[in-house]
Amino acid sequence: MPTIFGTFDMSTTASSPARVRLLQHSISHYVAPVVVIGLALFGGFVGPHLLLHEGEHEEHAAAEESDQSEPTEVTLPPAKVQTAGIQVTPVERSVLQPSTTVTGKIGYNETAHLELRAPVDCVVKYVFAQPGQTVQEGDQLALLSSAQIGTARNEILQAESTLQLAQREQQWTSETATNLTELVQFLATNPSSKAAQTKFKDKKLGEYRARLLASYSQLEFAEKMVSRSQELNLSGVISGRSQDERLANKEALDAQFLAEAEQCEFDARQQQTKSDAAVELAERQLTVARENLATLLGPFAESTDDGALSDFVLRAPISGRIEDQRMVQSLRFLQGEIFTILANTETLWVSAQIHQKQWASLDLTTGSPVTITSPTQPDDSFLAKLRFIGAEVSDATQAVPLVAEFDSAEMNVRPGMFVWVTIPQGAAQECISVPISAIQRHEDIPFVFVQVDENHFHRRNVELGVATLDQVEVTHGLSEGDQVVTSGAFYLKSELLLEREEE
Repeated sequence: MPTIFGTFDMSTTASSPARVRLLQHSISHYVAPVVVIGLALFGGFVGPHLLLHEGEHEEHAAAEESDQSEPTEVTLPPAKVQTAGIQVTPVERSVLQPSTTVTGKIGYNETAHLELRAPVDCVVKYVFAQPGQTVQEGDQLALLSSAQIGTARNEILQAESTLQLAQREQQWTSETATNLTELVQFLATNPSSKAAQTKFKDKKLGEYRARLLASYSQLEFAEKMVSRSQELNLSGVISGRSQDERLANKEALDAQFLAEAEQCEFDARQQQTKSDAAVELAERQLTVARENLATLLGPFAESTDDGALSDFVLRAPISGRIEDQRMVQSLRFLQGEIFTILANTETLWVSAQIHQKQWASLDLTTGSPVTITSPTQPDDSFLAKLRFIGAEVSDATQAVPLVAEFDSAEMNVRPGMFVWVTIPQGAAQECISVPISAIQRHEDIPFVFVQVDENHFHRRNVELGVATLDQVEVTHGLSEGDQVVTSGAFYLKSELLLEREEE
């Protein structure tokens, strides 16, 4: 490869001017093309890079210029203002309640929704209420017949008869015991047997009359014999031995009378105790028989009073509507099968599932209001009051059930409908807010229209915060007193976009 500068001898450079001139010519001949090539290569790499950045800066500047030049003012003639239905509202500070919205389902009030089931095996004799019919509490629904009910009622009648007999026995023994005590006390005054019989002639004494009065009569006769023997002994008619024998007999009869009186009183008390126990037993048997019948009938049926032991009536336990009727005359039902479904729909429940991640920030107590919105009627919302909150997290949903109650009289909802449930979340806060209808969006940028004068409106971008069903917080872009368009804002947005396209 040839040397660019040729052969160069340093020893001769200083002494040869011709060689110096030759060297200068060679350098200028070979170096100039190299410099040109280097500059060309450097320009190939650096030039496009500089041009690219320059283009980006120009594009960014153009975008900024475009944003600045994009129309933000809308002026409408009075006729268009009226056509658009423009309405404005002053921006004010208000208190907004943060909330969360979850899905819910309308259901029956479980305390007023009953499935009436056959208490025993039975046959339908007559149906009084039809499907869809509204009934009042206590109305007859059906007349039914069951052999089990007949047997149970027969046991009640038997228990009632046994109790009546026991009560009569108790009354007899009680009265007899009372009269016997009175008789013993009377005989202690040593009346005559005739006087005792006369006094207690019409009083109940039962077997004690004969036992006690006979013993008393014998004692009375012995006393008379002793009294006579004393007179005869003094006159010498009878011996002293005979008198002693009569006296001994009298004392024996006296002791016999006292023993008989004590035995009669004891027997009377025993009989009274037995009769009291028999009455208590009969009463318990009657109570058991009645409870057995009540258990068989259940809380919604009762026996008839027409003499048919097996018949009973099914009555409505609550006022409501027959939601489902399965009873047909002469149809046989087994115990536990559903007769009818009765529901009172004056109040309904709405149930929702609150997930664990939402639970900590919820601010709920019993009676707290929640807002219900139907997807089919999003403009019609109503309030329900919290009834209870579940205590257990569901394994399937990992959520806690929430149930609220509302009056359904004027609500166009039905059990089974799905709804949106808006629940308070956290504490209420004061802020600047506007109606949600005032917020418009373009390319995902929220903005509002502020009225400058009667026909002049200005677009103003805003930053949003907490939102409720009808209000939204504005954290930046508005001040109190600004007149914000709440109706007709979409019309102004359309006019603004049209102006942009024309430009």
